[in-house]
Amino acid sequence: SGWAVNSKKTMPAKTAVLSAYWDCIRFPMVAYTSDAYAGSKAAMVYSVSVGDASSPGVKGTNNQIGDLWTGTADGSGNHSSDAGLSHVSRPISISFAYKYKSVGGEKFAFTAVLKNGDKTVASTSFNGDSSSDWKICELPFTYADLKTKVTSIYIQFKSSNGSSPEINTNSDVVIADNERHNGNFGSVLYI
Repeated sequence: SGWAVNSKKTMPAKTAVLSAYWDCIRFPMVAYTSDAYAGSKAAMVYSVSVGDASSPGVKGTNNQIGDLWTGTADGSGNHSSDAGLSHVSRPISISFAYKYKSVGGEKFAFTAVLKNGDKTVASTSFNGDSSSDWKICELPFTYADLKTKVTSIYIQFKSSNGSSPEINTNSDVVIADNERHNGNFGSVLYI
């Protein structure tokens, strides 16, 4: 509850093609995986290339960076609200566990912002490198305002910090309960 994704950008309501390569025509950019640091599942955020003419060996015309954030998305997968989640404390830092399979040397992007209404009280950000093992990332908040109370926290994870994702054709991604899909995928962030 309170988290949004941009998967509608690669999951169109209609497509002009019926194909054996359905994972290349439309595929979400955020999923669960059983490959977790702790507990039974983790979130995966990854880049995808889809399109009506794509197959595992042909990139689509719609290359997107996976995006998971606190807020809401509109019917097209765009940020419609970056309001965040209700939060009333003033933490020193924020931490999360991650591992990251980078394509083309990309880095993933993380941002956290403590707000009071629309006013930023504190923030932190991080661009992470590839890591095949789980790592703990703890980031200190930098306070712009030392007196204003915090009312919400906005958090965002992106599969790439670039403007256009690197994509590997004919690659695999494993989601949910070891469910393997073949398509055109880029960098994968596990959190």
